[in-house]
Amino acid sequence: MEQQNEITSMDKLMAILCQTGGGYGVGCITFPLFILLVLKKDEKPFIHLHAKQALLSQLIISLYCLVFLVLTIIGHWSFLIPLLMGIIAFAGCNLWACIKASEGQEYVYPFLSAFK
Repeated sequence: MEQQNEITSMDKLMAILCQTGGGYGVGCITFPLFILLVLKKDEKPFIHLHAKQALLSQLIISLYCLVFLVLTIIGHWSFLIPLLMGIIAFAGCNLWACIKASEGQEYVYPFLSAFK
């Protein structure tokens, strides 16, 4: 009998695509959302975890960027520094999540540990 929790290379690929969103832009939110809506948690928990983490992190960084972008436009250019620092930190976490997904390991973003 085949074990349900075995992580295949296709599972790893789907987890990586969830993390990258199939590219950045609109796909960074729509692809993980599509996976969450279509895939049942019990079928592929590895992909489901990566999709949920990717979707939540993309929503949070989008909101973060929007707030600091508005503050930069209406305020002062000094708000640009936290904006860039947040983007760099997120890119590092996203890259690390892709590496962990390619190794078949679960990854939880540091700021999303409560949503595992």
